[in-house]
This record gives sequence, C-alpha cells and structure tokens, in this order.
Amino acid sequence: MKKIIIYSFILLSLTGCNKITKENNTKKESQNTTITLEGNETTGYTWNCTEKNHYLKIKSTYQEDKKTDENMTGVGGKYTITLTGLKEGKTKLTCQYKRDWEEEAEEIRTYPIKIDNTLKVTVGKYSSTKKESKTDAENNTQKENTTTKKELKTFTFDNAYGTETIEAEEALTATGTAGASNTIFYLKDNKLYLYGHGEEDELLADGVEKIYYKTAQAEQITVVLNKNSTMSKENSYLEYEK
Repeated sequence: MKKIIIYSFILLSLTGCNKITKENNTKKESQNTTITLEGNETTGYTWNCTEKNHYLKIKSTYQEDKKTDENMTGVGGKYTITLTGLKEGKTKLTCQYKRDWEEEAEEIRTYPIKIDNTLKVTVGKYSSTKKESKTDAENNTQKENTTTKKELKTFTFDNAYGTETIEAEEALTATGTAGASNTIFYLKDNKLYLYGHGEEDELLADGVEKIYYKTAQAEQITVVLNKNSTMSKENSYLEYEK
C-alpha cells in the first residue's frame, strides 16, 4: 500500500514539473503591423521611416500604381511600411518624404507607437509638418511687413523750398553737408523714400525697419534693413545696417 502511494506522488510531481516547464518555455511571437504611405518615386522623392530606440524592426516596400494611359511619363505608388515589435514599450516612428540630395524634407510624419507584452504593435494618429511653399513664404513675408507698419505722423521742415509737410512713419533730413538740410528722407509702409520737393519721390529701399541719427551731429542717417529687404538705389547720405 505504501509503495502505491509513493509511486502516485512521484507520478504527480513529474506531471506538474512538465506542465511548468512547458509554460515557461512559451515564446512571444511578434505580430506585424503595416502603414501605407502614398508617394511617387519618379519625382525623386522617397519615404524613409526610422525609430531610434530599437523597439521595432522596419521593412519598406514600394508598389507602383498601374498606368491608366500608356503615354503617361510618371506614375505614383504606395509604400507599405511593415513594423515588427521587438520589445514591450512606447516609442515614435518618424517618416520623411524627401529627395536624397536635398536637406529639407517635403513632409515629415511622426507616429506614436505602443508595443504590448505580446509584442503587438499599435500605431496612433500621426502628426505632420510640411515644407513651406514659395507662395506661403511670400505671404508670410507680406504679413510680416504688414505687422511692422506704424502709424503715420506729420513732419514739418523749413528749408530752401519753404515750409514742407510730410506724413510718414519717420522723416529726417541729412546733416553735416552744405545744402544737405534740403535733402529729406522718409519711411512709409516699410519703404524708404527720398522726398522730391514737388516732383515724384524716389524709392530707395524696401523692407526698412527704421531710420535714425546715431548722434546729434551725425553726417549720415542710419537705415535699418530687415532680412527680406531689397535695395533700389544707394545714397551717399545714408548708412545701411542689417
């Protein structure tokens, strides 16, 4: 009877050990997740996706769309980005759409990534930044110049031409040279003009922030230009700064 009990105990123990060993040897199997990006390799642009923290294995394939017209010179396609989880955690996937020979990307998409304890990859909604187009840059420049406009003030000058009144953001006469006090410069809408004394005023520069005397006895007027400035004509009474 005792022998039977002992054998039964040994049998149960071995069965239990085998069960534990089997459970401990169970391996996590990665589950692939894909994202699709539209592109066009005929333009030289390609999508390149990277992840810095080594949570993912990344594979990219490109499939060109079928031509609807045999005379078409360029056809777009789709990139399939396959993501395989390597370890549990959170990270970010960065995808850049750019040409190899250009420093700035046309578009950058950033995806939040979560990998659970089964190595399942979950991709969140991406955020995107795009390169500023030439039109947008021009509009922003125009907006910048508009926002720096100042209220017009009234300036009165007594000179060889009599008493003259100018409405401008700022107006100054050149000093230190015979007859220079008759030379009036004024700033309006970020543009610098030479006053014409009854004739057409002459545009000297666009994109001007301000004009001022460095000292009370200055022989020249200092003109401060912004980064988008353009020069129309030099003038010996003026000193330019950027």
